[in-house]
Formats: sequence, structure tokens, C-alpha cells
Amino acid sequence: MIKSNYIDKADWDDPKKTEAREQSIILAYQNYFNKTSIPKNKQYWTMCGSHFNNNGKIDGELGQLVQSNLITPDQFHGVDINADIIKSNKKYYPDVSWYQNDFIEAMKNSYINNSFNPAIINCDNVRMPKNAVKYLKKLLLFIDNNFFDELLLVANLMLTNPYRQKVESSGEEVIDKLINKYAFPDHWTIDSQYYKYSGTGKRSRTLMGSFIFVKQKHEKIKFTKGRKLKI
Repeated sequence: MIKSNYIDKADWDDPKKTEAREQSIILAYQNYFNKTSIPKNKQYWTMCGSHFNNNGKIDGELGQLVQSNLITPDQFHGVDINADIIKSNKKYYPDVSWYQNDFIEAMKNSYINNSFNPAIINCDNVRMPKNAVKYLKKLLLFIDNNFFDELLLVANLMLTNPYRQKVESSGEEVIDKLINKYAFPDHWTIDSQYYKYSGTGKRSRTLMGSFIFVKQKHEKIKFTKGRKLKI
């Protein structure tokens, strides 16, 4: 069963959320790769959540990216762990690729089936920095060992815990923590200007951060000592 709050309060069309996508996904891809849309043979992978509420389907992430001409619906690959969410997403958007699975596992399965070819991966990770960094490390390992083309990786995570006294983690702390946990090969750079915004809903006490990682095409994994990683 789907938790009611997940649908009642799943305001994925909230202006704060749409602006975050505009800055950290749409404009970031266009600026870094000098393209208005992803190539026709490429894919957009995301932790999708529900693309509906109690009143029916919503535009959500899919609608925003299609309307911006960044992608076409057939390029969208949405993953959620909740089977009921995916079932309903398929009902409202039957021509889109939806997967009920862990995010990384879904991409691994696509890779095994020779159908994994992303231009953008949006890891919309509703975790605090400690666990978010652990998950990002797993994702980076998968990408580096199995995907060799250029890529925009966007990582979204919580900078504050809404259930505890507000103690904010800075974006710099998150990036440094990840650098200490993962040895980035030469084909990666990190945008030091992360995007910060309040969680959806008027009463939200959550502060979110979107971090941008840019991967260039590579053949071999190389490490250059003292290389400038942040841009």
C-alpha cells in the first residue's frame, strides 16, 4: 500500500522543486555539455517517486523535463522501490519506462541487458549526508567500472533533519566527505556551487542540497595526483 502522505503531500510541482531541477539538471546539462537536449540515443535515469496524487496524474519531473525539451518521454527511466507507485505511474504514463527496484540495481539490470546508456542520472536521494555519501560511493563505483561516456550526475540529499533540532550540514562538508570516501578518477569534476533550497510544503523544516558531478568520456581509469577536482 502507498502511504497517504506520499500522495497527499507529494508536491513534485512545488515551485521550489521545479526551480531546483531547472538549475541543477536542465541548465547544468546545457551549460556543461553545450547541448539544449540530450542525444536521441541517450537516457535520463531518476529516482522518480509518484507522478500522480489523489486528483490524478501530475506533470512532476517527467513533465518539466519534457516541456523544457531536455528529453522526450521515451528517454525517461523512472525508478521507485514501491511497487504500488510504479504500478500507478504506468497507469498514468504507459509509454514511459518505469522500474520497481533499488535505483542502482535497476541500472545494473539495464546494463546487463545492454540497454544502459544515460546522459543524465538524477539520484534524488532523501537521505542525510552520512548515508547519502555511502550510496553515492556505490553509484560512482558502478558508473566508473561500467559506463565510459560523458554524463551529468546530480545528487540530491537532505542537509537538515526535519525531526531533530536544525543543524545544517554545509555543501562544502558534504563534498569533502565524499572526496575522503571515494577516489575520483580524472574523468570526474565536481561543481563547488551546489544548489540549496527548502523542502516542499509551506511548513517544511527540511533543507535540501543538489550537487552536480560532471563526467567526461574515458577509456581507462586514471588518477593524477594533485589534480583540481572542484570547479
